[in-house]
Amino acid sequence: MWLTWLHTSGVSPRTSALVMRAFEADLILLRARNGMAISRVQERLRGKLSNRQQKELRGMHDTGGHLISGLAELFTASCSTICRTLG
Repeated sequence: MWLTWLHTSGVSPRTSALVMRAFEADLILLRARNGMAISRVQERLRGKLSNRQQKELRGMHDTGGHLISGLAELFTASCSTICRTLG
């Protein structure tokens, strides 16, 4: 709707396309920042396990009965989080 206004107000199509691209880029950044803020509040950003979970993870890994991917699924974390926690 406002794009039509840009075309009828004498603004060139090239300029209106640049305005749209800048607007979309701002929206993408805003959504990414909001998603990271929500993840940070829910403690899902950078996948950190609680101390209790870390102890349980190390114990399960030391017994040798689990794969990293299995542990990741069990603790609802990524494989990189499990590897980082195990050091």
